[in-house]
Amino acid sequence: EGQKVFVECGQGKKGLEVRSIRPA
Repeated sequence: EGQKVFVECGQGKKGLEVRSIRPA
């Protein structure tokens, strides 16, 4: 499964990024 997260870029830009979430 994946989750959409709101992340800030280094240059002050913001965007949506999809990250995979898996149990350790």
